[in-house]
Amino acid sequence: AAGLIRAIKRQCPDAEFRGMGGDACAEAGMVLHRHFAQQNYMGFAEIVTHLPQIFKNIRETVADIQKYQPDVVIPVDYPGFNFQVMKRVHALGIPVDYFIPPQIWAWRRGRAKTLARYTRRRLVVFPFEPDFYASMGVAVDYIGNPLLDELSYSSNTSREGAPVLALLPGSRRLEVKHILPIMVKA
Repeated sequence: AAGLIRAIKRQCPDAEFRGMGGDACAEAGMVLHRHFAQQNYMGFAEIVTHLPQIFKNIRETVADIQKYQPDVVIPVDYPGFNFQVMKRVHALGIPVDYFIPPQIWAWRRGRAKTLARYTRRRLVVFPFEPDFYASMGVAVDYIGNPLLDELSYSSNTSREGAPVLALLPGSRRLEVKHILPIMVKA
């Protein structure tokens, strides 16, 4: 999301951003309605335990959007939360452009119809996704993968033929805590 904010600001320096995000989004220029850490749940039990708070956060987010009246709402990933918000925002008549929609090619393909119904544009990050979505009758725009913008190799590192491996357990603290040790072992 922070990379998207920076990219939009390069083309439209006067663009304003408000929403739920983390420190990187704030540094990129987003006014935080809510810090993402307040909604950082992982796993079935933790989500069920926090359902009342999650629904409250959805209501408050939609109320903030309704009050702020943005030109467009851009959900990023996080479909469990963002699908609920986008449906309500769509009902308010505010356009929704989904950045990094859920990986329906992996599971729950029926969400493609939901995306098509409630969003104006879908911005995807894998080169095979336009063809996949097209096979389901949904148009998307492939914009490249923002992780590639984040990767850099030190000029002091000699890689002469050595493979480079990126371990990407996720962005949430709990994903890093629980998934990264398993990835390192593997």
